[in-house]
Amino acid sequence: MPNGRGIAVKALRSLPKQKLVTVIMSNGASISMPMAVRKFMDKYRMTVDPTNHPLWSGKAVQVDNTGKVARFNRMFNKDLVEKQKAEKAAADAAFAKAEAAKYGDQE
Repeated sequence: MPNGRGIAVKALRSLPKQKLVTVIMSNGASISMPMAVRKFMDKYRMTVDPTNHPLWSGKAVQVDNTGKVARFNRMFNKDLVEKQKAEKAAADAAFAKAEAAKYGDQE
């Protein structure tokens, strides 16, 4: 097109199709919004959203760390695993000592 409108029309045709998806935020609120998704989905659950993200809320909120990095650290960070085992053994020993002092030797 001589006036340059052909480029804009071609760009509009190349946009992906959007489907209406229900987005469920971490606090349980839900909104419906169009999203360009490859596979069919009715619902999209968010773990980090504006209600709990430190950038918008201004406070740090602990988010569930069950991602791949946390799993890797649990499996392969041997120092941390050994430290946690030692802390658990010390806590168990202190509990047993407190129980023995509380009830005495009742054999």
